[in-house]
Amino acid sequence: MAGGHLKLIRVESQSAGTTKANLISLNDLWLTYYNVHQQPNLFGVRKLLNMIIYNVTINVDWSIHEEWLQWVKQDQIPGMLATGHFSGSRILRLLQVDELEGPTYAVQYYADTIDDYNLFIESRSAIQSEKEFSKWGDKTVGFSTIMEVVQ
Repeated sequence: MAGGHLKLIRVESQSAGTTKANLISLNDLWLTYYNVHQQPNLFGVRKLLNMIIYNVTINVDWSIHEEWLQWVKQDQIPGMLATGHFSGSRILRLLQVDELEGPTYAVQYYADTIDDYNLFIESRSAIQSEKEFSKWGDKTVGFSTIMEVVQ
């Protein structure tokens, strides 16, 4: 990449009880996303445009990060998918960031429509946040963003 640094992220995805991890460039992230998360609809046409991504970025204290990551994989993500508001998820670890306090992860949940996301926010978001805070306290700090796939 001319004139800049190549940004790499660690991507973990779960499917059928197995976890796959890769280091990929940010430019390749969307290509990987297209290959992994395009879901055929009833007519066999792949639906991706207008998909909603609920992105939760979290800095995790070094003292709990391994236990936290296992919890996210085994409890948090399955619980979020079980709400019926999300059709998939992905865990990413941010690289080339300050990790003095601990690593930073982005956990992404994929909703087919904005209505699915809004229903989650109205019915389950506070419960999920309280559950995470009661388990980890101030050992994690994060923020969330919502994105729409446009291309």
